[in-house]
Amino acid sequence: MPARREVQLEKCIDDATRKNNFQLLEQFLQTEDCDIISHKCSKQFFNKFDKLICRELDKQEVKNVSTLLNSLQKYGKNIIIPGGDGFPAMIKYGLVEKIIGWFEKAKEILIFRGNEKNEALTSLIEDFFDVLMLVHDTNSEGCKKT
Repeated sequence: MPARREVQLEKCIDDATRKNNFQLLEQFLQTEDCDIISHKCSKQFFNKFDKLICRELDKQEVKNVSTLLNSLQKYGKNIIIPGGDGFPAMIKYGLVEKIIGWFEKAKEILIFRGNEKNEALTSLIEDFFDVLMLVHDTNSEGCKKT
């Protein structure tokens, strides 16, 4: 059973990508104690995650982007990918630059929607800030780039 849990996060990301179904990921985020379990992911995980966030930003699916950022915030430190673990490995693979690109796309959504009072948009910005703080606190390279 533990081996199955290791790949669960990536399976949720794959499901969201292929079926445009974020329900499995949303349910996974509600699972207790999954944030203390290591999540062994493939070499392609980070690229899949980036492409999915970019796709959802392009479609202006703010709620889905927040869900993805929440999963990064909750599980990021326990993601094991070839070449390293957690945020230090993802920073090495360009996480900071990706976050900047994601934020630029999110900023376009905010500008486009103008003064619209929207809880989802507020939540999105808070989620970006939370992820940036985790990256900033991870190591000196994260601090220099943010």
